[in-house]
Amino acid sequence: MPLEVHDQLTRGRLLPLSAVAACVEHLRGGGLAVLPTETGYMLAVDATDEAAIDAVYAAKGRPEAKPIHVAVASLEEIDRVTELPEEARRLCLEHMPGPLTLVGRSRGVVPDALTAHTGTLGARIPDTPATLQILAAFRGPLTATSHNLSGEPPDPDPIQAAGRLHPVGSGAIHVVVDPEAIKYDRPSTVVDTLVHPWDILREGPVTILPLSG
Repeated sequence: MPLEVHDQLTRGRLLPLSAVAACVEHLRGGGLAVLPTETGYMLAVDATDEAAIDAVYAAKGRPEAKPIHVAVASLEEIDRVTELPEEARRLCLEHMPGPLTLVGRSRGVVPDALTAHTGTLGARIPDTPATLQILAAFRGPLTATSHNLSGEPPDPDPIQAAGRLHPVGSGAIHVVVDPEAIKYDRPSTVVDTLVHPWDILREGPVTILPLSG
């Protein structure tokens, strides 16, 4: 399986514009990419493309009954894909970009396959310059599932982990390497804002949260 590796970053940990354009074109064509976040690398595809979503589940061996969260570049993009209460939107302003994923009601921008037909969707804004570049240029949600095979612990080496995936077809996987990206040793905090009080579905780096909802 070929890998297209992008490991030349500027001193500000940004990708050259040519690499951003190559990744975005690849993603818009239904391709897979491994992108850095502050909590580990994520396996990204166009979250509005059902065929690409199927490819993520297949590549990871992930059960289709498990929903996948999305990454976006801004609060406006979060509002476009998922409906959050006003208090949760204030959390976005305080903790994003950062290791926080908020679950709200899906607005139907992404296919039901991504939400595992739950009608809910988690969204986050990662705190990594190169990935934010790609998200801003892509102008839409990308899947934000971990890049490891389902059931395996995350591998901090994105190239090694990408080589163990099982993508459908013969297309390349684009891999963006940022050795300074990972700041936390656990995934993002996940909060369900649809229940009262809010429910922490996964403990993570963000720990001080109003849970009254």
